Amino acid sequence: MFDAVVLSLAAITFFKKPKYPEWYRYFIYFILFASFSLLVNYKLFELKSILYLVRLISYSFIAVYIQNFFKKQIITSKRQAPLISYLLILSCASAALGWLQYIFWPNLTALKYLGWDDHLLRMVGTFLDPTYLGLILVLGIILAEKLNIKKIIYFLLISLAFTYSRSSYLIASLFLIYKKKFLPLIIFILIILLLPKNIGEGTNLARTVIIN
Repeated sequence: MFDAVVLSLAAITFFKKPKYPEWYRYFIYFILFASFSLLVNYKLFELKSILYLVRLISYSFIAVYIQNFFKKQIITSKRQAPLISYLLILSCASAALGWLQYIFWPNLTALKYLGWDDHLLRMVGTFLDPTYLGLILVLGIILAEKLNIKKIIYFLLISLAFTYSRSSYLIASLFLIYKKKFLPLIIFILIILLLPKNIGEGTNLARTVIIN
């Protein structure tokens, strides 16, 4: 259902002939490379391979949509633009719901029989996926830094640590380094080092099961 909504939004945005941001050309290069890779590996071709490519392109149009239809939004530390405020609230709400899940329902292994990943002692929130939640929290960290709201930055960093999402860790760390926010970065690293580990495969930061 969600993918259908995104696909519809992508189609609407495309036919409105939007102005594409400068960085979008790099995304097009990636899509061309991915398409070439698909052709080279045609023996492994499946319908879902194309669908994943369509899905990726559709999701990219969300950024194009925001770039065109919310370009008048201005981010300042004193005046929060409505869209930015809503996104920050969404991120904080996701973190709060994540803590409720982590405290009251930390064992999701039973969901394996319904087709979900069997996460154990990881913050997954209402997304039931630590990486999705982690990326939403990273978005909030970026917005909170722009608005210079330090308490929210630390709250979201602590929450992010409990997702055990290494890709989200990497994005957040690179962002803090880029912004020269070394104190939050050091605190974030210390929290990660103090997290309980090896309780399950998901909490093992050296896990290779996903790669396999």
